[in-house]
Amino acid sequence: MKMNFVCLLASDVPTIVGFWRDIMQLPLTYYDEAIGYASFDTGGSTLAIYGRDAFAQLLGREPGPVEGQQMYLSFQTDDVDATYARLVAGGATSVVPPQDYPALQARQAHVNDPDGRLIELYCPLAKQ
Repeated sequence: MKMNFVCLLASDVPTIVGFWRDIMQLPLTYYDEAIGYASFDTGGSTLAIYGRDAFAQLLGREPGPVEGQQMYLSFQTDDVDATYARLVAGGATSVVPPQDYPALQARQAHVNDPDGRLIELYCPLAKQ
C-alpha cells in the first residue's frame, strides 16, 4: 500500500487555494471551483483541497468537526527564518517563531493556514 495524497477539507475553498498557491507558493496542478476541489504539487506527493460541503454531499453526511489539531503538515525548506517571514507577511498566522531544536537536530517554525491547520517549517541543523 502507498499513500497517494493528503487532502485537506476546507470551509472556504477559494481562500485556502489562494493561501497554498500564493502564500505557500505550491504549484497548482488542478482547480475546479465549481466542485470545490484543487490539487498542488509538493515536489514528492500531492496536496489536495476539497470543500467541506462538497465532501459532505459525496459522503452523504458531515465529515466531522473542524476543531482540533489532529495533524500538521511539515515542509522542509533551506531557510526557515526567511520562509517563516514570507508566510507571515503574506497572511499566515504565527504560532511559534523560528528556533533551534537540538534534540530534533532541526530548526523549526510553525504557522497556521486560514482554516487553522498547523504548518511546520523545518531544516536540519548543521552537523557540528
